[in-house]
Amino acid sequence: MSLALTPTQPYPSPPFLAPLSARLVAFVHFATLLPGCSFGLAVLNPDTDILDSADADTDTDTDTDTDTDADSDTDADSDTDADGLLITRVSPAYGTTAGGAQVVIRGGPFDDLSSVRFGGTTAPIDSISPDEIHVTTPSASVEGFVDVLVTNASDSQTLTSGFYYVEDATGMTGALGLIYWMHIVGSGFGSPPPADAGAAFFSFTLPTNIEYYKLWSPTMETCTSGYTNSSSYYIYDFGVDSTSWSASNGSTVNFAWDAAYGDYTVASITNAQFAQGGHYDQASIVPTDFPMFSMPDIAETPSSFSVTTPNIAATSLPSVSKSAFSLGWSGVPGDYMLVELDLYNAAGDAIVESVTCALNDDGSFNVQSSVWRSWAANRLVAILIGRVTLSGAKVPYNNGNSEVAGGYFIQGVARTQ
Repeated sequence: MSLALTPTQPYPSPPFLAPLSARLVAFVHFATLLPGCSFGLAVLNPDTDILDSADADTDTDTDTDTDTDADSDTDADSDTDADGLLITRVSPAYGTTAGGAQVVIRGGPFDDLSSVRFGGTTAPIDSISPDEIHVTTPSASVEGFVDVLVTNASDSQTLTSGFYYVEDATGMTGALGLIYWMHIVGSGFGSPPPADAGAAFFSFTLPTNIEYYKLWSPTMETCTSGYTNSSSYYIYDFGVDSTSWSASNGSTVNFAWDAAYGDYTVASITNAQFAQGGHYDQASIVPTDFPMFSMPDIAETPSSFSVTTPNIAATSLPSVSKSAFSLGWSGVPGDYMLVELDLYNAAGDAIVESVTCALNDDGSFNVQSSVWRSWAANRLVAILIGRVTLSGAKVPYNNGNSEVAGGYFIQGVARTQ
């Protein structure tokens, strides 16, 4: 007997990010001002002194005329026109409301008396050269654009809306999602089993405390029946319809924006696109209403592993009991493990209960009998176990953590006792 349904997707139902209560649509217009530069060049006036010709008369008088022309014309053009103070670029043009970002202001001419203000607040100066000022951004109370003002000994210049403050996400989540590969083992889904498959999806979020594992269970080392995360949070919609990741194995994953779920998604990836034990770099996103940014190491993926208990890779279905439902696995540890246990009805064609778990990656776990509400003997239970790694990267514009999980999942089937 095998299950009539297709293998479980490696995230609990309802689909990922379904509880979103709102989407953040479009910041105010972000304009990068790149003024043209003009330089006052002194005009070179060539010396046009007239050369005296030799006297060509043929008289016999001794010509004693000697040229005493001592023309010593020296062009002393001392054009001292000064260029006006310019701000040509602020880089990066965004930072968090917490302040403390290292920013370079380019332009000039700057001098030792130059001072800088962001939205009226003085910015500490780290170093000055004639064409660059390195500053540390002050804190701000709200998100949004501010003017950048530079004042030197004789002039001042304002770059209107020259810097964007983004809500600080330090210690919180700024990107949330999953890239995964799923390996089907055993005979529970038919012989041969369905082909391995993978997919990916992610969102950039406003600062939130949601971590990816909390979409499976509210706390680590717990299993929950029928769990859905009901937290609400906002996402950034940059108005960019597609983006891509470059993998450490040389492959590329191309995403499309899914307005229904508020994320970038790719419904299917190939084995070559899943950089097992590798990482992914987010390509530059160039929004209309937000600064351009990229994100190195947005996601990392674990190496493969084996499920040791129950032996779901065996030809015959292993047995599990409500009172002694043990899980075991091996391999190089990741950050944590995710589990979904789907108990089917007597006909094997519908799920009657789903239990999801978030576990420490320490090799074993015993599922408590009290978690089950619909247990019955001689039923089929689909067992999905995944190892997850996180990159630890920071979202560049708000310093949020990347909770884009990389998962390698194994799924098979057991029979209940």
